[in-house]
Amino acid sequence: MINKVFILGRLGKNPEIKSTNKTTIATFSVATSEKYADKEVTQWHNCKAFGPVANNLAKFFHKGDMIFIEGKIVYNAYEKDGKKMTFTDIVVLTWSFCGDKGKDEKANDAF
Repeated sequence: MINKVFILGRLGKNPEIKSTNKTTIATFSVATSEKYADKEVTQWHNCKAFGPVANNLAKFFHKGDMIFIEGKIVYNAYEKDGKKMTFTDIVVLTWSFCGDKGKDEKANDAF
């Protein structure tokens, strides 16, 4: 069986770093878009990275940056006020620089 996902998109915000006594965790979202005839549909993917992968990702990536990630899908559930809540995360195993930088950084590169 295989649980593998590849995502190419832009970060929706800067990665948030949390440190536990065992490891570092980076959480962030990545937007992907598809065009259908006259409209564009954007999907947001919640991502988590751990340890050195998290540290390096947070060091090099900021909101708007294009990123290519390879990871796995993880489904979680919890109960809140008697209601079952579920959510999906992409656990990042590797990442790569990809494409151009955000529009603001592109303008700065010209100088």
